Amino acid sequence: MLHFGFDLDGGWLSPKQHIESVRAAETLGYESVWIGDHFLPWFHTDAQAPAIWPWLGAALASSSSIKVGPAVTVPIGGRYHPLIIAQQAATLSSLFPGRFLLGVGTGQAMSEERFFGRWPDWKERGERLEEAIQLMRRFWEAEDYFDWEGKYFGMSKLYLYTRPSDKIEIYVSARGKRSAELAGRLGNHFMTTVGDPELVKRTLIPAFENAMRKTGRDPRKASRIGWVEFAIGDVDALVKMLQNGPAAQGFIEAARKEMDPRKIQALGAQASPLELIKHHNLVRASKELIPVAQGLIDAGCNYIMFSDMSRKPKEAMAAIKKEVVPHLKEN
Repeated sequence: MLHFGFDLDGGWLSPKQHIESVRAAETLGYESVWIGDHFLPWFHTDAQAPAIWPWLGAALASSSSIKVGPAVTVPIGGRYHPLIIAQQAATLSSLFPGRFLLGVGTGQAMSEERFFGRWPDWKERGERLEEAIQLMRRFWEAEDYFDWEGKYFGMSKLYLYTRPSDKIEIYVSARGKRSAELAGRLGNHFMTTVGDPELVKRTLIPAFENAMRKTGRDPRKASRIGWVEFAIGDVDALVKMLQNGPAAQGFIEAARKEMDPRKIQALGAQASPLELIKHHNLVRASKELIPVAQGLIDAGCNYIMFSDMSRKPKEAMAAIKKEVVPHLKEN
């Protein structure tokens, strides 16, 4: 069975506007809504970067059935100690049984480097995430006080009083083979923003599934979430909007290590319109997204997350639900 969710990331709209988007997604029948957890946005003018943990509680309280979660939060130390994430996740699970989702990843320098005072390489961040997941699970499940002494985290006399209502399953973000293996080894589910179906099919999903099998679990029971970034409208206008926003991220070398959203935005004009159109799936009509989503399904994804770049999420999610979802076929 295919599942469909909507991602509210982008830094465009206020927290209140995103609450309205959650209600709209629920009315339209989406299964989940996700939001990014960023300390700073990738551009400056009219940008937003809310603290998402209070927002998550408000979003869940403002809706009745839709699932809501961060995609993704980063419990590797620096900005967030894993036990802070674990306690907040447990409380949301207690308040809203069966509706809180937890997505985690190794992070981006823009939001995390300021807190570390450096930017750890992927090997260290991967090790930190692995230990963080183990520590969070122990915290949720321990029946008595315990001590923890790991490579990156050490604390004594730990015990969780406000328990989650049910088992908190972890969705691990992966863009490469090593992170996909980590997702299969320690996570319950896999998610990726990689838009290349061949890479997803030939590398990421096999790495995830093989690692999960080695732990004695059946990967057929796991969600394999593929992201479809998109915007519907006047393509030239959408390109200009992105060039005056986060376009430089991922496309302009000078922006890769830049920590100032104002400077990243200024570099956006250098981004190639053709690359922006292709990477972000900028289309004139929603039906053009059918082969994009179907490609990820054919690659092995059983859950599609639509991520709107147009700054009009309510209109976009309605168009997707009406004109794209009915045409998608399970692999």
